[in-house]
Amino acid sequence: MEDRVHGETLRIYLNDHLALARGAEELAERCREENHGTDLGRFLSAIAGGFRDDQEAIREMLKAGRWRENAVKEAMAWLLEKAGRLKPNDRLIGYSDLSRVEELQALVLALQSMESFWDVLEVEEVATPAGLPVPSLVERREWAAQKRRETAALCRAAAVKAFLRADPLP
Repeated sequence: MEDRVHGETLRIYLNDHLALARGAEELAERCREENHGTDLGRFLSAIAGGFRDDQEAIREMLKAGRWRENAVKEAMAWLLEKAGRLKPNDRLIGYSDLSRVEELQALVLALQSMESFWDVLEVEEVATPAGLPVPSLVERREWAAQKRRETAALCRAAAVKAFLRADPLP
């Protein structure tokens, strides 16, 4: 790696987004479980898989840079997702239509962050000296952008169901 890449800040940046991808995967899995057997559940299974792919790609970058993963950040992301389950929505216990809206909205934000993350790493001045594989960065960014748009549409449909008691979800 060339000297002009500040390895410590890049390592931190990678670990921050590794933790984000871990927490988002956990959230997608929880939402999938609550929507099991539906088109939404199947879609969320693919989203969770995509966040696992993000984690794998980031781990490869950390390995290429000879940096360690920050297990504390990953554990905190996992814990925060679990703590999020304690927030009551319109029911004291159990899953609600409002839960679905808020979880999908959080996934939209996570996908937007990952899209931006991959976009930043695509910058030639960052990727090339750091030895990052640019074609896979483009693929990950495009995946995040597409899934962000699809998740946002599903979130809007879930909001209609939650707030108007209609059922536009597939």
